Amino acid sequence: MKMVVHEHYAFLEDFMRELPFRFESDGVVLYRGRNCVKTFWVEGVRVVVKQFRRPNPFNRCIYAWFRKSKAERAYENALKLQQLGIHTPDPAGYVEIFKHGVLFSCYLVTSFTDYEPLKQITVESQEERKLVFEDFVHFVVRLHEKGVCHNDLNLSNVLYKQHVNGSADFMLIDVNRMKFGRMNRRACLANVKRLCEDPRLTYELSVRYAALRGWSVDQCLAGMAFFRALFSGKMERKRQLKQWVKGGKKS
Repeated sequence: MKMVVHEHYAFLEDFMRELPFRFESDGVVLYRGRNCVKTFWVEGVRVVVKQFRRPNPFNRCIYAWFRKSKAERAYENALKLQQLGIHTPDPAGYVEIFKHGVLFSCYLVTSFTDYEPLKQITVESQEERKLVFEDFVHFVVRLHEKGVCHNDLNLSNVLYKQHVNGSADFMLIDVNRMKFGRMNRRACLANVKRLCEDPRLTYELSVRYAALRGWSVDQCLAGMAFFRALFSGKMERKRQLKQWVKGGKKS
């Protein structure tokens, strides 16, 4: 076992050491899919634990010898984000479990937040949605200007909290897939492809983003639409491949 605990969360050490044995039976499930996310109370403090999906045999070796685990990358990326002034749940630590010399499973522990997924903004009133979206575009521009490229930037991986005056703060989650460094125009436009599922949202995003960056609206709109089309095509090919594999197994 490898365990890293942030100095501000030293009181979680015993809890994290027991995680592999109590995660399945304890805690309250927040999300269960490819990964499982649960919340726990530890000494009066609410924390969130993300159990990453167990890697396939090939990746178990890769993560053991050549590449950092998803939990370690998420922990380190969260620290970098905080250094840059970008909100993300406090990284409390991570745990890696090894069997036969290769990575078997890993867990990320963070602070709990009451921020809500930005995806739910689609059910808010038009006026509330407009105010939040305006601040959100500012947030995306700020990310790009600081050289933060979240490789899974979508409305589920951005959390928000709206204040009484209508303004909103934002927070990034699922931060294991990130790059840091100078971003050119192409990289910026490509980065928002997962946000452009709705044509109306794509247009609004292009107009506001272009205004804040001093870029051409037409070029932004064309670029965002182009990268969205590439991404959609890739996802459709993956879907067809999965269907073909399933069909082959059945036959």
